[in-house]
Amino acid sequence: MSRFANVVLFAGSPDQTLSARAYAEAVLGAGDGRWDWRYRAINATFQPLSAIWPSQSDHCRWAWEEEVSRAMETLKQNDALDRSMGS
Repeated sequence: MSRFANVVLFAGSPDQTLSARAYAEAVLGAGDGRWDWRYRAINATFQPLSAIWPSQSDHCRWAWEEEVSRAMETLKQNDALDRSMGS
């Protein structure tokens, strides 16, 4: 649902969640400041979970790190596939 909203409501990538985009735009400097309040609001929404799930104290960063990790794993798998096919 988050990826769908990122595409439909914010003209974003279908490969990125709202949370990860908020982190990239607000913290990593990929944006122009319009995502700062979204970053804070999303993190505030997930803050109550941090008592039982500590990584949620900065949910947007966690989401971004998870997406980067998945992307790196996909690249490794693609590289292994290419090598096995002789490319």
